Amino acid sequence: MDLIYKKGQAGITKASVTVVFNNTDKKSSPPGYEGYMQITLTRQIMVGGKSKFMINGHNALEQTVYNMLQTVQLNINNPHFLIMQGKITQVLNMQPKEILSMIEEAAGTRMFEDRKDKAIKTIIKKDKKIEEIQVILKEEIIPKLDKLREEKQGYLEYQKLCSETDRLDRLVTAFEYTKAEEQLSSTGSSLDSFIQKDASKDVSIREKQEKIEEISKEMVKVKAQLDISDSSIIEEKDLKKDICLQSEKVEKSLASLDEIRIKHQSDYNSKKDLLTEHVNRFKQTNQLFQSLTTGVTTNENNSGGFDQQLQDARNSEIKAKTQVEQFELKVKMLKKEKAELEPKLASSKYEINQLLTRKDTLEKKIAFNTDKLKNINFNKEEEDTLSKAAESQLKSIESLQREEKHLSGILSGLELRYSNPEPGFDRSRVKGVVAQLVRLGDQELYASQALEICAGGKLYNVVVDTDQTGAKLLEKGNLKKRVTIIPLNKISGYKASFNAVKSAKELAPDKVDLALSFIGYDKELTKAMEFVFGNSLICHDSDTAKLVTFNKQVRLKSITLDGDVYDPSGTLQGGSKPNNSGVLEKVAKLNNIRANLEKAKSMYTEINQKIQSKHNAKKEYMQYNSQLDLDKHALSLLINQIDSSMFSKIEKRLCDIDEEIKGYRKQIEEAQKTKIESEQRAKQIQHDMKDFANDKDGKLEEIKEKLDNLQQTVNKLQNEVKKLQKLAQASDLEYEEQASELEQLKKQIQSSAEMINQLNTKKNEQENHLVQLKNEYNQLSKELGNAQLQLQGYNSEIKELENLYKAKTHLLTTTNLNIQKLEREITRIKQEQHNLTKFIKNIIEDHKNLWISELKHLFGHPNSAFDFLNQDPIAAKKNLLILNERLKQLEKTTNLTVQSNIESVEIRENSLKQMMRTVLKDKRKIQETINSLDQYKLEALDRTWEKVNIDFGNIFSDLLPGNTAKLDILENLPITSGLQIKVNLGGVWKNSLNELSGGQRSLVALSLILALLQFKPAPMYILDEIDAALDLSHTQNIGKLFKSRFKGSQFIVVSLKEGMFNNANVLFRARFRNGVSTIEKA
Repeated sequence: MDLIYKKGQAGITKASVTVVFNNTDKKSSPPGYEGYMQITLTRQIMVGGKSKFMINGHNALEQTVYNMLQTVQLNINNPHFLIMQGKITQVLNMQPKEILSMIEEAAGTRMFEDRKDKAIKTIIKKDKKIEEIQVILKEEIIPKLDKLREEKQGYLEYQKLCSETDRLDRLVTAFEYTKAEEQLSSTGSSLDSFIQKDASKDVSIREKQEKIEEISKEMVKVKAQLDISDSSIIEEKDLKKDICLQSEKVEKSLASLDEIRIKHQSDYNSKKDLLTEHVNRFKQTNQLFQSLTTGVTTNENNSGGFDQQLQDARNSEIKAKTQVEQFELKVKMLKKEKAELEPKLASSKYEINQLLTRKDTLEKKIAFNTDKLKNINFNKEEEDTLSKAAESQLKSIESLQREEKHLSGILSGLELRYSNPEPGFDRSRVKGVVAQLVRLGDQELYASQALEICAGGKLYNVVVDTDQTGAKLLEKGNLKKRVTIIPLNKISGYKASFNAVKSAKELAPDKVDLALSFIGYDKELTKAMEFVFGNSLICHDSDTAKLVTFNKQVRLKSITLDGDVYDPSGTLQGGSKPNNSGVLEKVAKLNNIRANLEKAKSMYTEINQKIQSKHNAKKEYMQYNSQLDLDKHALSLLINQIDSSMFSKIEKRLCDIDEEIKGYRKQIEEAQKTKIESEQRAKQIQHDMKDFANDKDGKLEEIKEKLDNLQQTVNKLQNEVKKLQKLAQASDLEYEEQASELEQLKKQIQSSAEMINQLNTKKNEQENHLVQLKNEYNQLSKELGNAQLQLQGYNSEIKELENLYKAKTHLLTTTNLNIQKLEREITRIKQEQHNLTKFIKNIIEDHKNLWISELKHLFGHPNSAFDFLNQDPIAAKKNLLILNERLKQLEKTTNLTVQSNIESVEIRENSLKQMMRTVLKDKRKIQETINSLDQYKLEALDRTWEKVNIDFGNIFSDLLPGNTAKLDILENLPITSGLQIKVNLGGVWKNSLNELSGGQRSLVALSLILALLQFKPAPMYILDEIDAALDLSHTQNIGKLFKSRFKGSQFIVVSLKEGMFNNANVLFRARFRNGVSTIEKA
């Protein structure tokens, strides 16, 4: 209304605005408008708030206008092409999420969010539809179908009864029409045949029993052999274990003996070498002495004396000198080779430096990832332990579930199956069957049979909260069987008096107690439990039961642990166990299994939660561990590459050359040392020769003294060598004995293992034989049981035939006696004949029996519908009466239209299920579409952010040269968490925009806006005083920026600064003249 002149009071009732777009560039034309040179868009606002849109003079819907503008990047709902002055401040104050939303808008993913919201709403509607269908199926269709199916069973039973009644009616009528008489002889022959058959069955049964006894003996024999095999295997394993322990001890002893043996041998060899050295010295000295005294040496190959020693010393000196020259020559050659290799080493250093740099980088990366792994709170062994524990718990749960299913199947008769008698019925009002409500502890299980006898049929009664609940359950609960109901609000339980129980306990201490004290139950069930168990005693034996039952102060019914019942009235009950005994024990076992199952599930859930809690840490650990393995592998490859490189080979050869040079120099030093020693020895010998010539007797005396000393030393060393030799020989002998013992032990271990394998093989054969015997035993037992059951049937038939035979014999006797009475009976028979004739006539004239004339020839015919031998007409007549009564009852309760009703309901059920499948399919497709849109949105967002980030930095650099800015992702978070603005001024990244001046902040915001505009340029932009906070130079830069970066867009700029005017193609000035705003084109 504010847009209409004087709000329509001046007679003007509408206002309109028209925008004309140049549409000559067909590439950027809106779809469908490529044929127009220009597009005129008009909006009219009329009094009353109505709007009207027109495109090129034709009426159009508002959504059509929005869609057309949106195709050319003019989104009216989010007009990014319209930048007001406050937009700059708004951008500066934006949170990371809000900055991200601007990027999303530029990327065009906003409309995906709208579509996603619509899709989610559609999914919600689909879920509601599914819930409605499920509610209809659960509360209406399924109960109705169950009821109709039950009615259908009744209807089928009714139809079956009708056909059976008609058949029996015809059979009885035919029998009454033609009555058959059985012959006594045939009965006798039948009896004989049955007796023979019975005898043959007895023979067959005896043979099977004898065979079963033989198999049982064979099974006992095989089991005994198996036990012997098991004990033999255990003994062999124990023996093998002992031998292994003994072998380990011998190995340890052998290792220590080996060390001692080596030490003794080493000592012996060193002493022996020392002895050899002294013996040689003794021989040389002795030769010298002999040659000096007699002039003849004891060694034929050696002339002896000072001359020979002097010659040996000079030969040694020459040899050492030759070695020094050879070694020096080799050193010279190695140095030459080294000099040739060093330039090659330098030339290949660049390549090896690159490899070493890569190696250092990888080692640092490995060290970094190793530190990361150490800092991650994840333990692989603990994870494996938890996984194994979870797997073990899962196996335990599966085992317990199998046991529960098995026991539940056995106790399925205790399950109370019923339908809700009314909508919203609280099923907790039905407490359950008494047997299921009783709790027996492990210590009370021994009394389970006595408690079952005590409860009797009440054990299967159903406990409910009130009599109204019981009535509803009986009337509308669709119970599958007859039940007795115990309403807690009406039942009056009786509990034996305290004095009576006390007297009983005094009569038989620790042997008797009230049945109610053996069981556990919920407090609300007290009356029902007192009603079932409150008036009976449980006794350990029959003597105790007799003692307390008939005592005047007790007088209570008692049940022994064996199930015998003593009643104060004097009656006794006992004998074999009931067929259904053990119910309470099985229920207790089932409850224990369920408790263990819940415990196992709880532990599994707890373990699984621990595993899930470490999922992120595990994921991070595996990521770093995988990267670490890759890096180590890359490092090993790089090290191999380095080792196989030319540089490494040359470097290795240079190191080998240095080692060889070092070794040769050492040998040169030793040779020089030998040379010097030989020279000194030669000089000493020459000196000794001079001394000997001057003082021969003194020198001989000195040599003799030296010879005696050497002889003593040799003798002493010989004794020591003999002792060490004996020790070494003893050590060798002991070592060989231990080694031989170890070899024997190993052979014993091997033979023991072979014996165990043989025993296991024999055991497996015996077990297979035992399984075969068990299978044969079970098969024969089954055949014997079937034969015994068949024999029981034959016995009952024989008894019936014997009774019939006796009756017929008695009838024959009486018939002979009654022959005399027949004449008196003729009149009566004639009357009966008349009555029978009339009866037959009535049967034939009855319209229901028109079939008699057609089927009369089949009466009594074998294998026909009127075969009186295979069908008992008398029993059929009795059944006919029962069926007629049943048919009358069913006619009142049977729904004869159930077939058509159930078909219509099943059709509706199928249509609803088909509808639900269709809805689920649509829901799945919508979800898949949402997932693909989310993926596309994320990819578009990444591309947009990268492009806008580059343009943002470039535009900011253009507006503020020498500086830059960027859009950065929040640290350690994905891009969807938001974006933040980072500014670099003078080479320093600012921590916050608050550190910038107002103009700098405005340039930052303006750069971001222009970068967003440049990502998907619109055909036009409207800017309102965006340069308000900028100085002249920055304003001029903005104007230049428009011309350089937005060549394909039209800018409508509102500005008050000359710097912006200078860059305008067309300038309009707004002036205020004579109280009216006017616009002039400059």
